[in-house]
Amino acid sequence: MKRGYFLYLFIIFSLRLFSQEEIKQISTIYSDSTNFSDLLFLKEVLAGVEIVGLGEQSHSDGPTFEAKVRLIKFLHEDLGFNVIAFESGLYDCSKANELIKNRTIENDTNYLNRAIFGVWNCRELHQLAKYIDETQKTPNPLHLTGFDCQFAGLTSRDYFIQDVNDFLLYIENRSNQKLNIDTARLNNSLKELAKYSNFFKKLSPEDTLFLSNTIDTLLSVINTHNIVDEQISFWKQVFKSVKVDYRKKYVYKTSPVLRDSMMAENLKWIVNEQYKNQKVILWSANTHLANSTKSVDSKYLSKNKLMGNYLKDEFSDKYYFMAFTSYGGDVTGLWLIDFIIKLRKKNKNSVEQFLYNIGYDYSFMDLRKQISENNPYFYNSRIFGHNPDDMNLYKVVDGLFYIKEMYPATYKY
Repeated sequence: MKRGYFLYLFIIFSLRLFSQEEIKQISTIYSDSTNFSDLLFLKEVLAGVEIVGLGEQSHSDGPTFEAKVRLIKFLHEDLGFNVIAFESGLYDCSKANELIKNRTIENDTNYLNRAIFGVWNCRELHQLAKYIDETQKTPNPLHLTGFDCQFAGLTSRDYFIQDVNDFLLYIENRSNQKLNIDTARLNNSLKELAKYSNFFKKLSPEDTLFLSNTIDTLLSVINTHNIVDEQISFWKQVFKSVKVDYRKKYVYKTSPVLRDSMMAENLKWIVNEQYKNQKVILWSANTHLANSTKSVDSKYLSKNKLMGNYLKDEFSDKYYFMAFTSYGGDVTGLWLIDFIIKLRKKNKNSVEQFLYNIGYDYSFMDLRKQISENNPYFYNSRIFGHNPDDMNLYKVVDGLFYIKEMYPATYKY
């Protein structure tokens, strides 16, 4: 009886450690809401921030997608974030941005959908595609790019080979030097690369060697003739990504996070070159965006340095990671088939339980304000794949967006 009483007092005390001003209630997550009064507190939270990472527990969380689209609108319209960078191909998304900018009136192609991974081919993301299109008619369009070294969508299959061939001609004209590259073989190798980029099958050793030699030859000509411009900078970064893309499957056992390190390199290039002096929003999984995963009770996460860790090292407080989490509900287990799994049993000493006890359906907490490092609720969370893991949340995230009930994204509509 006494133990239960003291536990009750501790819970009440813990809740009071965070005043109503610290736990911000969010009135809605739905992206069609244009009243952003409940988000205005973010102006102070994100003061001085140039990169905001918007995470997700898994790649099929409908309410999280809704909330992120609404946040993107607010960040763009009220805080001047004019770039959205996806966990999808650097080439795919950059090409899609070009196609969106040059869209004709009669063309209603969803270029965002064709550039990003299929896990985001849902109703919630189509709302973002419409918004990106609408902003092109304003003085401050929202630009699309990607930071993944992998190819993500149909865009690369539709345009990549021809764009590479056009770039080879561009280099020949700029250098006044014939490259003597077997374009037929190059095109076949590039086709195979794009086809199997995000699958288990490896690119053949022959294609791997040919692509490596071809890229090295091309870069040598560029460096010898000191050819420097935006187009050169872009393709050099794409080719770096290509090399990592085909290497990562061969070295996974020894370098399981090679992709993460390259995604960080791509993001640095985006911030410093592609969209210099612009504020950037990131769309990715919580796993890739976490400031540090050393404290997480997971062998993979604790032993590996992921993308967000590189970003925090590079950009410090200019990078703000907003993790998304939920208390209960359903999530799609395997998005390719209509299979639903129940969320695992909750941990009563988790941050999700703490926020559930407060009673809001949606809320936000800025963890850069460390109220009490001894509060046990802040040492367990389900931000990584909906699994409850022990961790020091203060070291993992900057801010936490809470959603009471999770459910699958709308893939059939």
